Amino acid sequence: LEFEALNGSSYRILSINPEAMRMVIKPSDLMNNSCQTRDMQGDGVQLNQSLPFNITSTNTVMYLNCNSILLRSPLNCSDNSPCHRFIDEVGEANVCRNTSLCCSFTAGGSSTSYRIRVWRGGCRGYTSVLNYNPALPLNQWMYGVEIMWVAPREPSCATQADCDQNSSCLRDPMNSAMSRCLCINDYSWDPVQGVCAKNVPICTDPDGCGGSNGQGALIGGIVAGACVVFIVAILAVVFYRRKRLQMEIQARLARERAEILAVNSGGKSAKLFTIKEIHKATNGFAGDRLLGVGGFGEVYKGILKDGTTVAVKMAKVGNIKGTEQVLNEVRILSQVNHRSLVRLLGCCVDAEEPLMIYEYIPNGTLFEHLHQGPFLDWKKRLNIAFQTAEALAYLHSAAVPPNLSQRRQIDQYSPR
Repeated sequence: LEFEALNGSSYRILSINPEAMRMVIKPSDLMNNSCQTRDMQGDGVQLNQSLPFNITSTNTVMYLNCNSILLRSPLNCSDNSPCHRFIDEVGEANVCRNTSLCCSFTAGGSSTSYRIRVWRGGCRGYTSVLNYNPALPLNQWMYGVEIMWVAPREPSCATQADCDQNSSCLRDPMNSAMSRCLCINDYSWDPVQGVCAKNVPICTDPDGCGGSNGQGALIGGIVAGACVVFIVAILAVVFYRRKRLQMEIQARLARERAEILAVNSGGKSAKLFTIKEIHKATNGFAGDRLLGVGGFGEVYKGILKDGTTVAVKMAKVGNIKGTEQVLNEVRILSQVNHRSLVRLLGCCVDAEEPLMIYEYIPNGTLFEHLHQGPFLDWKKRLNIAFQTAEALAYLHSAAVPPNLSQRRQIDQYSPR
């Protein structure tokens, strides 16, 4: 039995715990005589965030054959990282001894809940240990990637016409921003069948109900059997209907994102790029395309299919900025037009981290001109300060955002 990830890679399922709703898959093997895993071409383990799966915090992930850029990340790349024990003492990992760097981290936080990324610009290999205990010898380490799942919720709705006669279109008690088809009285949500099923009375009298002990035992057997069927059916539904659900969810998200960008756009529109376009433009976020690392994250140089050169900002690990917030910022910044401000071309929101696509400025950074290049006389430095002040004034007055909350969002992009 295999588990298929979002990028098409398949992983052998080592164990399934239906009661805890968890399973363990086998990490990808290292390639022969090479310190890189076989799933590197697919960027490692990637889960679909629209499905009820995520990587648990019991996983200690050890990255192998890493680029020095990882030294700027919050990962543990020090000499006491457990990845060094793995490389030194495990036979198949000997090919990694001559590589420059290895790092480790505990999975399960924000962006690491849905993927373990391996790529040429970062780390090329990995393994994962469950419930890592530094006191245990390596022959007692449990290798695997643990994944948990949850039962699917009631379907979302816009009007009562989207629901059946056994449910009502009401506000979601867990998220007031959306509505769901919630079951009416005497009905309960059945996540296996995907419908509101009528409640079945259960006898709680130890002596039986209606003078029949056999009926109580029968109901108990039915309930126990239903629980087993429920767990098995959940796995079957997720595995065999996954592709159809992915297509429906992606189509709905595309419509919602287009609507957000269209609202109050002032006649100007921001382009939505696909992750496939950006991946191709940056050559798979290759290390030689990396322009720099800032507070937002990494910045890569990209070349679109029409020949346009762009700068792609990728959020750093742990960034929890929501898709709707990114779209709102793009909608605002796409209306900004000033000679001293880098122009925003669009964004990509179907990636793991939000991506912002800007026009490419080929002459280096302001820091390099001020501190690393030929000395600039004070007249030029004063001119730089004056143009920066002009840009600030434009953002706070001439741009005129629609309301105070959007003004505060623009403040985040004022030049510092």
